[in-house]
Order: sequence, then C-alpha cells, then structure tokens
Amino acid sequence: MNAPSYCAFCRALARLSLARLSLARLSLCLLGALAVGATARGADNDARVYEITPAQRLNLRQLDQFILTDQAEAAVDLAVRVIDQADGRLVAVTGPKDTLAQSFLPLPRVVQDRLLAAAAEHPQVLRTFRSRYDQTAETQLQRVREADRPEWTPWLHRYLASSHGDEALLAIADRALQQGQPHRAIAVLRRIGSFAAAAGGAQSLPVGTFRGSQIPGGAVGARMVYALLLAGDAQQAERWSAWVTERFGDQTVELAGRRGTVADRLQWLEQQTQSWRRAEPPQRRPRANPSWPRWVRATPAGELPPAQIRPPASPPGELALPSPILPLVAGGKVFLNTGRELYAVALDDGEPWPAGIGSHPVFVAYAPDRDFWPAVRAVETIPRWSAAAEGRWLAARFGSPMVPGNAAGPQATPSQLVVLDLEQEARLQTGYPLVANPDSRFASVPLLSEGRMVVAIERIDEAAVSTHLRCVDISTGQTLWDSPPLAIAPVRRQIARTRDVAVALDGQRLVCHVDGVTAAVDLSDGRLTWLVRHATAELDDSPYPRPRPSAEKFATGLTVHQGQVVVAGIDVDRVVGLDAADGRLSWASEAGVGDDVFQVLGVVDGHWLLAGRRLYWFEQQHGTLAATFPAAGTSQLGGGQSLPVGRGQAALAGGLVYWPSSDGILAIDGALTKPSPAVDLPGAQNVREPTAPAVPSILGRVALEPLGLEAGNLASTPEGLINVGSRYLAAIETSSGRGL
Repeated sequence: MNAPSYCAFCRALARLSLARLSLARLSLCLLGALAVGATARGADNDARVYEITPAQRLNLRQLDQFILTDQAEAAVDLAVRVIDQADGRLVAVTGPKDTLAQSFLPLPRVVQDRLLAAAAEHPQVLRTFRSRYDQTAETQLQRVREADRPEWTPWLHRYLASSHGDEALLAIADRALQQGQPHRAIAVLRRIGSFAAAAGGAQSLPVGTFRGSQIPGGAVGARMVYALLLAGDAQQAERWSAWVTERFGDQTVELAGRRGTVADRLQWLEQQTQSWRRAEPPQRRPRANPSWPRWVRATPAGELPPAQIRPPASPPGELALPSPILPLVAGGKVFLNTGRELYAVALDDGEPWPAGIGSHPVFVAYAPDRDFWPAVRAVETIPRWSAAAEGRWLAARFGSPMVPGNAAGPQATPSQLVVLDLEQEARLQTGYPLVANPDSRFASVPLLSEGRMVVAIERIDEAAVSTHLRCVDISTGQTLWDSPPLAIAPVRRQIARTRDVAVALDGQRLVCHVDGVTAAVDLSDGRLTWLVRHATAELDDSPYPRPRPSAEKFATGLTVHQGQVVVAGIDVDRVVGLDAADGRLSWASEAGVGDDVFQVLGVVDGHWLLAGRRLYWFEQQHGTLAATFPAAGTSQLGGGQSLPVGRGQAALAGGLVYWPSSDGILAIDGALTKPSPAVDLPGAQNVREPTAPAVPSILGRVALEPLGLEAGNLASTPEGLINVGSRYLAAIETSSGRGL
C-alpha cells in the first residue's frame, strides 16, 4: 500500500471511529436507541406487543445516520414521515436482557426526543425542524389551549421539539394542578428545559429537555413546590423551596393570580399551606372492633364453574374465593351481579330494591337460558362478578366468560355489557345490551369516567388471544375509540381462558394489565403512552422450578396512586412498582414474594398495603418488604396457633384494614407499630439492644361462625361493611356515625 493511500485509509478510519464514538454518546443520551435493531421479546414472556415494524426500525436507523452526518434537511424529512406513519406503534427503550421489565414508548415520542437530544452536538437538525414548524406549532398550541377538553398527546407527538414545547408542558402542568393531579404535574415540570437544566444536580435529567425556551426557571420551580405540597410531601417541598429560592429567588413570577418575587411567592405559599393544615377536620376513625351484623339476607348464587373444570383445588377449607360476587355500594343500595342477573337491596335495612320487587332481580341478562360453562377443559381462574357506577349510571358485564377459542359453542350465554339508569329504577338504557362478537368477550369490569365507559375486549382464535380497550359513550353505547392491541398471547390449549383484565384510572390516563403486560392508554383518544412487558412466573431459578399456585391467585392487583403504579399480575410472581409518567421500573419484590396478592388496597403511613392469602406492607418509595400478616412477630394473641388465611376482597377505611379470613373478619391497623429505638444494654460496653421490626397490630375481630356466617368479599359503607359470603349477605357496623 503506497503512502498516499495509507494516509487516506488512516483518515477514513479516524472518521469512522469518531462516528462510532458519536453514535455511542448519542445512544447513551437517548433511551430509544437502546433497543433499535434488537428483538423486543423477553426471555420468559412470549406475549407480543404493538411494536414497530421492520421498516420503521430501518427508518430509525437511517434517522440516526442523518443526524450524525448533519444532513439536517433529510433528517427532518424522515422524522416527520416516521411520525406521520407511526400508527400508534411502540419502540423498546430497554433491551431484552432486562428480564424484570422491558419498557416501550410511542414511536413519535422517541423521534421527538431524538431531535431534541441531537441539539447538543448537531444543532442544525433542531434548527431546521423549528424553522419549518414553529409557526404551525404555535397556531395549533393556541387551538389546543382553547378546547374544552384539550388533547395534548397529538400536539406533543408532532411538535414537542419545536420552540413552543416548554410552553405546552407548562400548560399541561397548570391544568393538572387545577384538576388536583399533582404527581402528573411534577412529572411534566421536570421535562421543561429552562428548569431541568438548572435542576440537573438535584434531580436526574430526563430525556428530551433541551428546548432553549425563555420560561423563567422560578415560574417552573414555584409550581414544583406547589405540586409537592398538594401531593402531601411536605419534606420534599421544603427542600425544593430552599433550592428554588436560592437559584431563582429574585425572579418575578405570577402565582395564584399575584405577582412578586419567587422568594415572596414561596413564602406566601407556605403560609397558605399552614392554614390548610389548621382547617383540616380531624379524621373520624371507625371502631376497631366491629359490631354484630345489622341485617342479614340470603346471597343469590353467583356463577361458579362446575367442580370438574375448576382450577387445581387449594388445601381443604382454604378456598381463596368463597363467593364470586363482589358487592357494589352506590346511591344507598347494594348491588350484586351473579353473572346472569343483577340484584339490589337497600343499604339501610337490606330490603329488596325497588320496593315490591320481592326476590326477583332488577335485571336479567340476554339469553340467560343458554349454557354458561360449556367448556370441556379446566378454567384457569374462577371469574368474579361485579359492577361499576357513576352518577345515575350503573354498568355491568354478564354472560359466559368463555368464547369459541375456549371450546364454548354457539349455545353459550354471550358476553354482554349493560348500562342501567338508577334514576329510573334500573331501567335498561337505550342502545344496550352491547353483545360481543362470537369470537370475543368483554374481559374487564367496566370503568366509568365523565360520561364515558371503558372496557377490555379479548378476541380469541385458534392460535392467539388479542386484548385491547374500547371506550363508548355511556348514554348511547356508541364507540368513541378502540386502542391498539395491548398484548397478543398464544392460546393455552390445555386450559380455558377466563382471567380478567385489570383496569385503573389516573386522571386522563388508563392503566391496565394482562398477559404479563402493563400499559398506559390516553383516555381522550386511546393512544398507548407507555407499555412494560414483565418477566412471568419465574418462581425460582433452581433446576426444578415450583409450579405457580394458580388456585391461590385468581385476579390481578393494580392501582395508580401518587405517581406510582403498583401491579401484582396474575401471571407475574412478584409485586412491581412503576413510574406512572413513563412506566419506568421503580422497584420489584423478590421472586415469589407477594405471589398470592390479588388486591392493592392503597397507601397507609408510607407503606403500600396489599392483600391476598396474607397481608403485605411494602415501603412506598423503594418497595422494601416491611411486614406481613400472618407472620412470626405479629401482636396477635395466641400467635403460635394456626394462622388465618385470606378468603376474599378486603376493605380499607379510616386507616384500618378489614381482612376477611378463615378466622372471621379481622380489623388490623394499617399503620405498622413503630419499633422502639435501640438502647445501650446496661453493664455492657458498645453493646446495643437490637431494634425490633415494625409489626402489624390486630385491633378487633368479627366472629361470624356463631351466626352461621363466613367471611367473604367486603365493601366499605358510610356506617361499616358489606360482607358477601357464599350463602349470606350481611351489613356490619364499624362506626357510630357517618364519615368513614
């Protein structure tokens, strides 16, 4: 090789090395680049999700190349085309080796974040995008702001990288604060560039925060402090207030309609917060020891699968679900859905409602005479029957939980969705029932919000089951939107699928879990905002793994609270905490810990409280297991005796957990008993008495056996509890007055 050729080769090699180095730096900056070109299938979860196509994956690679080589015009052209053709698809933002939780984000969001992150080393790309679209972004932003129900997601997917991106985020944060959603506001405020850059030392810098906006950092910081105070995090608010005052204290901002310096406004905000605390009425705590039942009625028979097709039986006397009926308390009535019929009684005295109806149901499902359990295979879970209510509307799901793919023939009672008008004595609303297609079923309890109803729909064929959400107008039954598929899982031919999809609501965001997949969906238009695929059923890593105890777990526990999603999936052997803003994994329990959990009750005294065959307390922020009940060390009298086992849905009221168990209904303090501080042992040097762990405390018990009753599924009422057992429905007082 001659000298000139060798020099040219060296220069080319150097350019290639620099390009690779730039690509490595860009990959570290961009979450989306971590998984491009790699398969998104987890090692032990074969459910497929609505991820990008091979052509879209190639487009992302080409976009990276255009950015790295400063081909600004070509990069912007391709970015816009990729966004236009996104079709709601998702991009893996953590690699397949992350077996606990593989995260996905919408393709348009990933593209916008790449344009923003490229500004550090390739600013011409972002300048070109803004020169083309800033004017349109400003016009569209004004239209969104003026709408009665602003739909921000389409604007963010198309124009977040414009010069008006921070203005949109600030408007979203303000609306979240007005609607009492402080954790959503906190997540959005942290992405505003003028604030996030300054806060980089105090908080990790999110992707896509470079926008070069002129929004004062103090205006963002003051809102952050306000949001933290609304969220009840006084200590964090105090720390942020001191930092914001030090960094932006002299800036002039407007807060709550008044102008002043940041320091003055934060001082005023602290004074207002103190007045809020003084004005709060004392919380009424229900009696720890519930009284005897106020009234008792026979429970209508809920639809249970025949014994020969039920899941593998639990040990004798420890059936996890004594009744498949979950009671609904609404409008002074107790509603009981059996799967075929709906019954109602008055909450005050247990008399049938409406008056004069006698023992008849208020509603009977369509085609009730058809076979409910025609399958010849065992069912995977025992379905639970419930209902939901909002204002005048009550919605419920009826019919067989199986479809033809589960060997249910055409004579099966069809899956159907019904809306009743409570102001018209439960009259069937025009346009209902909604009957599922022969190859589909309604797979969740309906969720009602502001005149809309959301339900999960599963479609099953010979090979796969696909799950998506549908939103309908409650009053008419007309479909408003269908979400993309949440998960596509292979059909298990040895067992009939009857599991429910868990759905929860957090403001304008729906969160659901099915087939080891947790997904967030925008309530306004059904777009996927993030998705996480979990590792499934890895009970241990030994050569002979334990089979999952399916009879002990019949439902998924799911809730969204204070910016965190907690999920205990029916197909996941651990409890997982996710960031509600983007699905990022916050914490996870050890494999097998909390595997029996089917209900997330809420937060008490800084701990997540979960229920299953036992009760669990997990530390709220980091997920550390703090206590279980029953367990050694509890303050239960006679703790060495046989241990109680959970038998149904628990209730949380006034800081107390009412837990239905094989030992009756136990009233347990939701706040753990704090351990006494360690002390020096007398007569010993440098020897301290160990600190005892925090333990649950039993405060009372309802012994139902003397009355011929059993603990079942509970619902809280203003005066106490409703208990639905396999044979009887009972109202139990826990408070001498209203205001549980």
